[in-house]
This record gives sequence, C-alpha cells and structure tokens, in this order.
Amino acid sequence: MHIALPHTTFAVVDLRGRVTAHERLPHDGSVDSVLGGIRGHLPGFLHRHAAGRSVLGLGVVTGGWVNSGQGVVVEHAPLG
Repeated sequence: MHIALPHTTFAVVDLRGRVTAHERLPHDGSVDSVLGGIRGHLPGFLHRHAAGRSVLGLGVVTGGWVNSGQGVVVEHAPLG
C-alpha cells in the first residue's frame, strides 16, 4: 500500500515480487479520508485479488521522513 498525496495505491505481489493486481483510491489528503479509505477499501480489495490465497504480509509506504518508533510522518516537503 502506498499512501500518496492524491491517492492510495493498493497492490498484490507474488513471491517473485511481480504485481498481480493494483487499484488506486483517491482521497482529499485528510487523515479521516486516508485512513477511512484504507479501512473501507482493503477488505474488498483482498477479497477480489487474493481470495483463496494466504496474505503473507502487508506493507505501507509513504514519502518524507517517518519516525517508525512513533508511527508518524515527521516531515514531508509537499505537505509543507
């Protein structure tokens, strides 16, 4: 999952790292829009594209400087 400024991209990759499915979900950049969109879209996305297979992991990517200990984006130039 990649959280970008105008949208969040969901993807399924196989064990060789090949993208087997992807979808983009637009958002307005607010926390509620981003997290609500992920919460609402992810279950259906996995049902459509990973049904019958085990999901071995989930990754989240965003730009900028991220404090992984606190789980927050500290600085992201396009956000100001």
